[in-house]
Amino acid sequence: HVTGVQTCALPIFPYFQQALKINPNKEVTYDYLGTALFNLGQLPDALAAFKKAVEINPEHPLARQHLALVQQKLAQP
Repeated sequence: HVTGVQTCALPIFPYFQQALKINPNKEVTYDYLGTALFNLGQLPDALAAFKKAVEINPEHPLARQHLALVQQKLAQP
């Protein structure tokens, strides 16, 4: 179970789960997961993944940029 991500149609999702079992505090894994979810149009789940990445490392510039992008997309009508 990946924190905050409800459902995922990614064929590689089990690999993200395995990576996060090994190291649940790796912000890069959450950032990659968020990017994959974003590209699939699963914005709420992408948001959760990017939030987790920034929670783990608030100084991670790419995760912060991705989080802002998803928040902006979700705010659009």
